[in-house]
Amino acid sequence: LAFQKQSGLDQNQAVALLGFIARLTRQKGVELLISLLNNQMLKQFQVVILGTGDKNLETQLRNIAGRFSSNVAVNLGFNEMTAHRIYAAADFMLIPSLFEPCGLTQMIAMCYGAIPIGSAVGGIKDSIVDGKSGFLFHPVTFNNFSTAVKKSVALWQDKSAFNLMQQHVMARDFSWDKSALKYRDLYRKILV
Repeated sequence: LAFQKQSGLDQNQAVALLGFIARLTRQKGVELLISLLNNQMLKQFQVVILGTGDKNLETQLRNIAGRFSSNVAVNLGFNEMTAHRIYAAADFMLIPSLFEPCGLTQMIAMCYGAIPIGSAVGGIKDSIVDGKSGFLFHPVTFNNFSTAVKKSVALWQDKSAFNLMQQHVMARDFSWDKSALKYRDLYRKILV
C-alpha cells in the first residue's frame, strides 16, 4: 500500500502489482508491454515501470500512464533505490524479452519474492521453471504473453498457491557457491 501511494497508483490490495525494470528497447519486449497496458486486462492488476531508452517507447508509456494513472506508474530514467523498491513491492516481474543472452532481472526478482513472467529465451528459460518458479511463454507473441499474465493473476488470487511459489522462488540459489564446487570437482576429475 505504501508503494502504491508513493507511485501514484490507487491503494488497492485487491489487485496484483506487476513490475517491469529494463532498458526501453525492442529487445526487452516493450511493444508487448505496451499492448498489455492497452488491453482490457489492465483492470485486473497494476503495473509499475522503470526504464529509459527509445524516446518513442518512452512517449507511448508516458501517454498510457496518463490515461491509466490509477493502474500504471512510469518512472523514466534509472534509479537504483526505485528499482529495489519495485522488486520488493511487486508480486510479479514482467520480462517479455525477444532475446536475452543471460538476464539478471528474473534472478533479482526471485530474491525479493517477485515471481517472474518471462519469455522462454536465453538465460530467462535457463533460470525459470515454468509453473514452479515463475511463468514462461514461447513463442514471444502478445497472445502468449497475455496468457502467462492471466495465469499469474489467477495464481495470485489463490493466496496459498501464490505463497508456495513465492517461497520456492526465494529459496532458489543463484550464487557462485554451487558453481564453484562443480568447477572444483571437474578440475579434480581432470587431474586424476
